[in-house]
Amino acid sequence: MMHQQTIFKCSNNNELNVRIGKATDIGGNVTNQDDYYVVESEHFTAISVMDGHGENGEFIANRCKVLMEQKFLENKEDVLLNPVTFLRDCFVQLHEQVTLDLIEQMRLQGIETMTDPSGFLLQKRTNARSWKLFKIGGATKTIVLLIKPTLKLYIANAGDSDALLCSSYPIIKQSDLKCESSELHEPHKEKNMDVNITEQNASTDILSKMLILTKDHSATSQEEYIRIQSIENSSNAKIKAVYDNTEGSNKSKCPEIFSISESG
Repeated sequence: MMHQQTIFKCSNNNELNVRIGKATDIGGNVTNQDDYYVVESEHFTAISVMDGHGENGEFIANRCKVLMEQKFLENKEDVLLNPVTFLRDCFVQLHEQVTLDLIEQMRLQGIETMTDPSGFLLQKRTNARSWKLFKIGGATKTIVLLIKPTLKLYIANAGDSDALLCSSYPIIKQSDLKCESSELHEPHKEKNMDVNITEQNASTDILSKMLILTKDHSATSQEEYIRIQSIENSSNAKIKAVYDNTEGSNKSKCPEIFSISESG
């Protein structure tokens, strides 16, 4: 269990109290695959959580933690100059490095692996020349970055771990949230907000208690299907899913999760 508090000065000289706490529940698992980190510097605070899953979830979540803590501490100027580019590059680099780390771990255990043309990791079957899909597992990753001088929040996530903004004061409107475009070549959109913590801020379109800051990446999400469809510029976009447990029932015979019209 961890708890700490940071106090910032706002433009109207009011104090903004940021409280950071951590609690985790192992659930029904043998090992706890959750992990987190908090990086505090003079000019920013970074808070992140990873929810591991599958056979290597604990390893992957921990590697994300170690690598990201190092990146923040070694690239403080980049964090302040361009937080969007920094976070986007971190996610790409994490995927590449954690994959290499996992392959090395498997090699030390005597497991031979290879990557197929689609990017999936395969492992060699015991006493056979054939290959099978490696039940790698993985981890969600959600990060909230607060830039102290500007009081701007930057949120990035992969997976379905939500980031929530909870405040007894209505400091952010729903319309203030600007999402990164799904097209990576398009510029990031930001909106400057003058954080003024007063009771007069309240209005019908402000969520004063809880605001969800993330969008889930899940095969069960219609929004995710539409996002992938727009990226591929295809009317028949497909979501590829790798199951932690590939044994048992034929997944193609499972009932449909949702139905959506291709015409919109």
